[in-house]
Amino acid sequence: MGEDAKQRLKDLILDKTINFENLGKDNFGRTLGYVYFNKLFINEILIEEGLAYYVKSKTPTPNSLIIEKAEEKAKVSGRGVWSSLCQTQKEGCLIKGNYRISEHTRIYHTPDCFNYARIVIKPGTSDRWFCTESEATAAGFKKSLDCPK
Repeated sequence: MGEDAKQRLKDLILDKTINFENLGKDNFGRTLGYVYFNKLFINEILIEEGLAYYVKSKTPTPNSLIIEKAEEKAKVSGRGVWSSLCQTQKEGCLIKGNYRISEHTRIYHTPDCFNYARIVIKPGTSDRWFCTESEATAAGFKKSLDCPK
């Protein structure tokens, strides 16, 4: 859903003056924050449309509940990354192999990884399900840095 999310974000804020509240960086060094345009809370819109995930922080913010509710709406209605088009699990196989095109990396996540629930396996791409970690590594995938050692 990355391209869809990018296009929707362009529709919402490109060439507009926004307000940004910096929340710090994630495990991968990416800047996290809240984005506003006029009275629109852009994070809420993208999450409710299933085009973004909510990553809970250790310290809740005033917007945490708003975003959690938006994500629940997306899940219940099966929008975007929560749709059946994005989840096609192999029977009995729980390891998610995710190809990151922007970085040309293959990363796998086991169920005990921090972001496991947010990783989407998109059919028709290089993403795939694995039954064992050795199967994932044999296919050229490396364990995510957000997984326990």
